[in-house]
Formats: sequence, structure tokens, C-alpha cells
Amino acid sequence: PINPNPGNGATDINLNPTLSIDVSDPDSDTMDVTFHDTSDHSIIGTDYNVPSGSTATTTWTGLNYETTYNWYAIADDNRDQTTSSTWTFTTEQEPPNNPPDNQRCQRHRYQGRQRGNF
Repeated sequence: PINPNPGNGATDINLNPTLSIDVSDPDSDTMDVTFHDTSDHSIIGTDYNVPSGSTATTTWTGLNYETTYNWYAIADDNRDQTTSSTWTFTTEQEPPNNPPDNQRCQRHRYQGRQRGNF
């Protein structure tokens, strides 16, 4: 397995990224490609019957903001297994939690800082 996406060391990745790698088999066999979380070796997902010379994908859901994740993949053609390198990426920053303008006006009105109609 080669050519990871997101690329190794990528930053600002969304919280539900699609992981992908290119796979090939010397006998042109199809492969099952299983993606793993390096922190506990749990399975993120498996792409089944991937043709040699193709790209295997899975989506990693439920990640946290501003967190670094490490992953790897294992390609298995039912005879041999090949384990990839370990790759890393960091998720995006949490967006600011600003209330819409009309809620800010109402909050100020109730706190006595602003009076009148908004």
C-alpha cells in the first residue's frame, strides 16, 4: 500500500476524512484492504475485493478537532499480507462558537447593556 490520502503529515483535515491508498499485487489478485488506527490497532474500515492497481478507500468518522491521528493499512489477497507504513494527519481547528447577531443583541438587551429595538 502506497500513496496515502490524506498525505503523511497533512493538517486541517475534516472530522470524517476518506482515507485512501493505492494497492497492487504481483499476481494481479484482488485484495481486501483493512485500515487501522495505530493508537489501538482497531479497524477503521475495510474495502473488499479491490483490484490490483486500484485505490482502496474507507471513511474514518467521529474524529475530534485539533487532534493528530495515525493510521496504516493491510492489503490481503488471501495468500499474502502487506502492511503499509504508518501515516499521520491532524484534524481541523474547532470553529469559533459565536452566536448569530440577533442572539448577541438579545443577550445584551437582557444584560442591560443595550436598549431599544434590534
